[in-house]
Amino acid sequence: MRRRVGIGAALLLLAVLASCALFVPSAKWTPDHDLPFHLARIQSIAEGLRSGVIPVRLYACQAHGFGYPSGVCYPDLFLYLPGALVALGMHPWPAYVVFVLLVNMATALVAYWAFATVFRSWKCGLCCATLWTLAPYRLCDVLLRAAVGEYLALVFAPLIALGLWRVFLDDSTPEGAGWKTLAIGASGVVYSHILSVVMFLPASLLAMIPLVRHRNKDGWGLAIGKAAALTLLLCAAFLVPFFDYYLHHDLGVKYFGNSAYEHSLFPGQFLIPFQPFRGLSLSLEQGPFGEMPLEMGLGLLAVLVLAFVWLRRPSVRALGSEAAGGWIRLFAWASVVVLLLTTCLVPWGIAGPLATIQFPWRLLGIAALLLVVLAGVLLGGTSERLRTFWIACLALCLIEGVYCEVSFAMLGEPLEVSMSTVEGNDIGMGEYVPIQQSKDFADNWRAIAPVAPEGVDVRDFARVTPQETRVELVNTTGSPQHVRLPLFWHNQLRLVPQEGAALEWDDGYAAIELAPHAVGTYTVTFVEPLHWRVAEVISLVTALVLALTVGASARGLPRKC
Repeated sequence: MRRRVGIGAALLLLAVLASCALFVPSAKWTPDHDLPFHLARIQSIAEGLRSGVIPVRLYACQAHGFGYPSGVCYPDLFLYLPGALVALGMHPWPAYVVFVLLVNMATALVAYWAFATVFRSWKCGLCCATLWTLAPYRLCDVLLRAAVGEYLALVFAPLIALGLWRVFLDDSTPEGAGWKTLAIGASGVVYSHILSVVMFLPASLLAMIPLVRHRNKDGWGLAIGKAAALTLLLCAAFLVPFFDYYLHHDLGVKYFGNSAYEHSLFPGQFLIPFQPFRGLSLSLEQGPFGEMPLEMGLGLLAVLVLAFVWLRRPSVRALGSEAAGGWIRLFAWASVVVLLLTTCLVPWGIAGPLATIQFPWRLLGIAALLLVVLAGVLLGGTSERLRTFWIACLALCLIEGVYCEVSFAMLGEPLEVSMSTVEGNDIGMGEYVPIQQSKDFADNWRAIAPVAPEGVDVRDFARVTPQETRVELVNTTGSPQHVRLPLFWHNQLRLVPQEGAALEWDDGYAAIELAPHAVGTYTVTFVEPLHWRVAEVISLVTALVLALTVGASARGLPRKC
């Protein structure tokens, strides 16, 4: 019991350490990163919840209420927690801070459980959880970039590693625990960040190649198939609306150029420790000086150095288990390859679909996971004579984590998170504006009221809910008239009543075609198709059934813990 209390206290301390800079009143941030965008998402969800709209598909606090479809195209399941806090009266900024603290707690807890289970040691679990939670790249995501989707996906990355280990290598895993764990981890990534799916899916498929070769269990093919099927069922609530909407709308993201190569790193850039927590992702032409901290951290780099020393020095190798040699070699070289993929040595211009990750340095998250797993293999295969080395690794990790927090709190611009920060036109790069000319949408926002021709009176206009707009129109002419609404066009829009009017597409915007002498109050509503609702029910039922059937597996912590 004392050990469990100590482990729980250590994990809580990790979460607080990774979050404490946000609780400082003088904390500072860089407005050019993603924080305003995600605060607007939280505020939009809160307004939807107040209006009784669940789920919130169109965001009212973005694009001046033109109906930005973040709720369709961007996973937002986990943002309903801070959204609910804001709906209850909390300001978006403290709600976001509470959310970050909970995410960091989940990161530490999931990492500990996954790695303690794999390596059957609470010491390995705690060590790996420390290296993962305080990894500089993850802290950069949490603090500087406010990359909510990406740092949420990193919460579930260790679960994918645990699931693969259970499916291929663990003979003691209860029946079904492996593919269920893998499905839960994969579903968490899907509900967090689409671009992380683009990264983790190929990485997981490549990881299966050596796992198939060294597997201790048969039936892995069926298990992977079950995991894929369960993932699709769990994620249907997001995937069905996303693909339906993406394929049937002319979104701006389809016209964005490929700049992945321009945002790759110079070789060795990730080796520089203690970089200031400020800056943006600079292009190769601008050089690496002044770029945000894209590093691996001294603790993880020390693990990589020890791995190659272990492989090259018989005297060191004799201290541990020879059986771990193949895995140490695999993870060490895999880490090196992934790190090289973040650099300009790779021709990202011909990378094809993988280049959609936008920034090759996103792969630093996968590299960090590989090095944490490598740390667990080394720690489990070395003797007590290397205890000093592990204490040094953890000390470096803690020191660098503290530095990241202090650097973030002292650099950047003053924190001024007012309602103007979370309301208005912040939609990031405008990826989901449903018009081809998405880069020029700002010019069209000047009209935040209906554009009516002469002879048509607009007597009332109101946005009733994030997904419902009401307008009162009077056509005093004897001919049909065209009234453009300040609302992006969506195929799911419906007009009520339809007598004397019709809803039309107008260059990416919604418009009402009025009959001669038409008078009425018209409501334009975003209505989810039936198959969207069916997908939501399928995911909910699947999640409930899964929760009822994995109770024993969820208590699968090693007995030593």
